[in-house]
Amino acid sequence: MTTTLPDFLLQRLDKDEAVARAASAPRWVEVSGLVASADDKVTPNGFTYRPLITPGGSINNDDPLEDGDAAHIARHDPARVLAEVAAKRAIVNLHAEVTGSTAFYGDDIETPHGSPACSTCGTWGEYAEAWPCPTLRYLAQPYADHADYEQAWAL
Repeated sequence: MTTTLPDFLLQRLDKDEAVARAASAPRWVEVSGLVASADDKVTPNGFTYRPLITPGGSINNDDPLEDGDAAHIARHDPARVLAEVAAKRAIVNLHAEVTGSTAFYGDDIETPHGSPACSTCGTWGEYAEAWPCPTLRYLAQPYADHADYEQAWAL
């Protein structure tokens, strides 16, 4: 069974959300080169920190962190991932497949090649953007190594 690109994207976003929600803390921060969780208890510096990964330490005690790893991990904490998932879901929903005719100037909304058009990228006769549009295809790029990714979606 072939999955549509929006369905594929929503499934990947569901997984990203589940992983973020399963993380040990809702918000991670970088403090003096280590990754820490910031809980709701306010201290003079604004947070109570519980170190998760120490400088020169590792996530699994086998792979030492390199310079910049703590900042990267903290920058992509669960709260940010959840916000990005919500934004990407909204983008997927904005770029729906449309076929047939529309009340918008009464134009036919199929592309010149007879394929469905994108509801957001343009539905103006010869200027209609084929669906799935580049916006959806760009959103799929980070998941190109997934088994269900279709090469037809590549840009």
